[in-house]
Parts: sequence; C-alpha cells; structure tokens
Amino acid sequence: NYLILENEYLKMKKITGTTFVSLCDKDRFNKKGDTILGMMGLYKSDVDPKYLRRGDLAEDIVRRTYLKYGHNPVAYDKKSVNYDNFENEPLLGGLIDLELPDEESLIEVKSKSMSKYLEYQTYEDEKEIFQGEFYAYLRNYDNFYMEWIFFDKPTEDEIFAGQKPTTLMNLKRISKNYKV
Repeated sequence: NYLILENEYLKMKKITGTTFVSLCDKDRFNKKGDTILGMMGLYKSDVDPKYLRRGDLAEDIVRRTYLKYGHNPVAYDKKSVNYDNFENEPLLGGLIDLELPDEESLIEVKSKSMSKYLEYQTYEDEKEIFQGEFYAYLRNYDNFYMEWIFFDKPTEDEIFAGQKPTTLMNLKRISKNYKV
C-alpha cells in the first residue's frame, strides 16, 4: 500500500470504480500505468469541469425521477463523505452516485450527448457497467441500476457554459437493471 522512494513514502490511493475499470483493461482512454501512477499521486488526469457539471445535473434528474416513482434514493455530499462511501475499506473505495438502501441497490448515472443515444440503445459500455458492478459488490448488493441521461445540444451548451439550463424537455433516458 506504500511505495518507498529514497526514504520517502508514497501512499497509494484506493482503487475506485474508475481505477478498477482501468486496471482491468476495460478503459480505452486510460492506460494501466497512468492509473497506477495516478493512484500514487505521480500523475494527474483531470476531467473537464463541464462534464462534471453535466454529470451532477444527470444525477439530480435521476434522483428526482426515482423519488417521483416512490423510491428513496440517497445522494451523498461528495465533500462530507470525502469522496468515498467505503471509509472502512482500506484498499477499495469511491463515490456512489445514488443509493437505494431500502432496496439494497444503487444507481450508477452516466451523462451523454444526444448524439450517442441511438448507439446506446443497443450498445452496453462495459467500462460503465463495471463501475456500477464494483460499487454494488462493495456494498454486497445483488443488483444495481444503470441510468444514462442524454442531453440535446442546446441544453448541453448551456451546461458547458456554466449556465442553468433553460429547458430539460428534450432529454432522453435509458435505464437498465443488472445483477452482480
């Protein structure tokens, strides 16, 4: 769990859903070596904040949808849980998008451009599903949900510009349930 470099210790970060996928060679964008260096704090790969904003909005949309249909999704404040829902787990961790504790399940949410909608109707992104499966496994849940929210270009442009979307009428959603 530590690497020693000339009397200096580098503490490795936990394996999260994102790093797990990369270490399993399921991520076409990140190499295993970059992931390991990132876990040691020697390499940093930042996600553009515009995608984080779009993802946060997608999570809120999914949370509201589940509430509307009688579920009780829990959204964790990232900072208050220190970006880790598994503080008692020494090597594995990460942040669950939404959890359904009453149903012993969780929801992994992904946001996409509308241009990907037709593709995702028949395509299953193994990387994204592995992330959900990883967190469900850590929670000892038998199943989990994947929710994909697709944003039209005008709405996405507003989000990317840091503006509040003027309409959410043209969104599309794909929802699937998976067994662990």
